[in-house]
Amino acid sequence: MAYRMLDISKWQSTFNAELAKQNGIHTVISRCAYSTSKDSKWDSFSDAIKSSGMNFGCYGFTVSHYKSVSTNLADARTKIFSELESWIELAQNAGVNSWFAIDQELEANQQMVLSKDENTTLLIDACDKAKNAGLNPCVYCSAAWAMQYIDLERFKYPLWIAYYYKYGTDLDFTNSSASFPTGTYGQFLASLGTQLAAWQFTAEGYGKLYGAGSD
Repeated sequence: MAYRMLDISKWQSTFNAELAKQNGIHTVISRCAYSTSKDSKWDSFSDAIKSSGMNFGCYGFTVSHYKSVSTNLADARTKIFSELESWIELAQNAGVNSWFAIDQELEANQQMVLSKDENTTLLIDACDKAKNAGLNPCVYCSAAWAMQYIDLERFKYPLWIAYYYKYGTDLDFTNSSASFPTGTYGQFLASLGTQLAAWQFTAEGYGKLYGAGSD
């Protein structure tokens, strides 16, 4: 069964959890931190989500794989474990009861320091650590990133995939396609089966309809 889910962070200036619930949102995933820095909206957003009774997940943005941060897998593991310690504490104290996502991507002017095999090892170790802390880990990334940097023969944790297949077209839950789009990335999404925890199909949707404000 498919559920409606939102992700929010400090980039949403406000969040009306009751409006989100009223309009059919099942789960909200709030950013807890950028690396080891707590998201400035974490405390207020997490309180609102919990009070609403919706499922409550969180995600942390890792920089452990950046060439500007690490020089090898050992460095990256040390960095992501440091990040995870802060994320896990925030999640446990706030009462997270849904996905605990590791957000892995590259910001502008950053470079990837790890090979596909090394990165897969890093993510497995990170998910293992979160699971051992009693959380429900998954990895958030783009479809292209997963294909390039995660060996799915080895990586068995769930994936939350971003694939925005209709740029310039606002997509609501009710007018997005029920099936995956055609093409390489659509085929990749379909191939994941139950390993696909969530599909983020747009960044241009109707956030305000679901209580998510924006600067």
